[in-house]
Amino acid sequence: MKRTLKGRLLVGMSLLAVYAAFGRPQSALLALQGNGTTGRGQGIPGVIQGQRGLMPPSVIPPIDGVVLQSDGVFDVTDPRPLQQAAELLERKLGVPISYEDPVWASRGDTVQAAQLPQNRDLAARNPNWKGNLVPRGGTVAVVVPTTPEAKQAANPAFVIQAALSSYETRGNSGQFKLVQFGENEFSIVPTKAEDKGGRLMNQLSPLDLKISFPEQERSLPATVDLICHAIRVRPIRFDSSPLTYSQAPRVRVGAENETAREVLARALKIPGGAKFSFHLNYMPDVQFYVIGLNPVRVEVPTPHGMQLETLYWPQ
Repeated sequence: MKRTLKGRLLVGMSLLAVYAAFGRPQSALLALQGNGTTGRGQGIPGVIQGQRGLMPPSVIPPIDGVVLQSDGVFDVTDPRPLQQAAELLERKLGVPISYEDPVWASRGDTVQAAQLPQNRDLAARNPNWKGNLVPRGGTVAVVVPTTPEAKQAANPAFVIQAALSSYETRGNSGQFKLVQFGENEFSIVPTKAEDKGGRLMNQLSPLDLKISFPEQERSLPATVDLICHAIRVRPIRFDSSPLTYSQAPRVRVGAENETAREVLARALKIPGGAKFSFHLNYMPDVQFYVIGLNPVRVEVPTPHGMQLETLYWPQ
């Protein structure tokens, strides 16, 4: 029996809730505010301008699926290995690196979550659990400079492109290219993926669509909503933040037949605010895209070990 529209929407909202738990929308909006306070006047160390601190080693979160093979060489295994690779490269190179899914439609490109290797123990304990339909994933090799001098001299585009070449060489699902936009910002963008019949077809990311809307001052969440509505993508809502729309930062942005990616980058570039990358994920179960924002954090050496520091736009 086909799932009803109401059922699909309910599943979609539950998926959004799960995604929001990991997409850090609350910290995203706080960092964008750039004034050192939340709606209750409490500072967020290491995220908001005015309290720019380092994230100590004890709380630096690991990146799922990333395994160090040798000095500067990593293997990344995940349902979305290029998304995890983008986060790893952000930390190493200190530039925003976003990731965009293709439409995962082929049976060969998707599996039930219970079939993923990382869920093997969970599936064994819950034999009836199948999980949502997810990308089948794969592995990509990432090689990064290992000295401060090498990192300074490295061209980020070359390092990211090497990871994309590894992804294709290993026979992973879909094909991707690197797009540079904004001010030294990058995104890993799909170019091809299999359709339901298993045929390799050209793909166009929703963020490649041209959009137009009048220039005026709006709250940042309203601006993001406007961009997402124009390309039929569902944003990870800012509603979970203690900030209301009236307390959110305001931006003056318009678009005149420009790619949504460029318009989004312009909206997010708030003087003194945190730099952001985004993840555009396609949900095969409910057949729609969601997008979430993440502050860009870079590894910095300190006398106490490697720590993470949030990057900011100039004032």
